Amino acid sequence: MFGKPRDASEIVNAEMEKLRHERDEAVRKHEKIERLLAELRPVRCSFCGKTQHETDKMIAGPQVYICNECVDLCVNIIRGKQE
Repeated sequence: MFGKPRDASEIVNAEMEKLRHERDEAVRKHEKIERLLAELRPVRCSFCGKTQHETDKMIAGPQVYICNECVDLCVNIIRGKQE
């Protein structure tokens, strides 16, 4: 009438699969939110804090940015012309 009873391992496996699916869905949602936030946040120079809209050029590195003004300042410091 109710079918054969499932053993404990079948129940555990079914629950684990459900949890894996829920975890994967949560990760996908989190990654989507991070991408959307990254698009909304202006890129800022890691040294002076100016946004990409406040400078002529922005050079990107791994999770770091430097604007052309800070590059010029660094070049002058290296050449010994500190302002």
